[in-house]
Amino acid sequence: MKTIGVVQDITRTGEILVRGERLHTRRGPVFDGRKRRIGRIKRVFGPVESPYILVIPDNGQNLTSILNQRVFVR
Repeated sequence: MKTIGVVQDITRTGEILVRGERLHTRRGPVFDGRKRRIGRIKRVFGPVESPYILVIPDNGQNLTSILNQRVFVR
């Protein structure tokens, strides 16, 4: 699994905002440190060196537990 970044915030609409460590353009599932799926990539935006990645969470997720945690893709 590859690190895509660290969860920075949960938006008002319930989406997960990740500060990316590198540009990641594939839209696929996102996992937490325990290899549990937390959602999927919706959008990548911002500077190429350190982009923001917007993740749509899966239903039933406790989003506050993933704040400031690394997230991954396969």
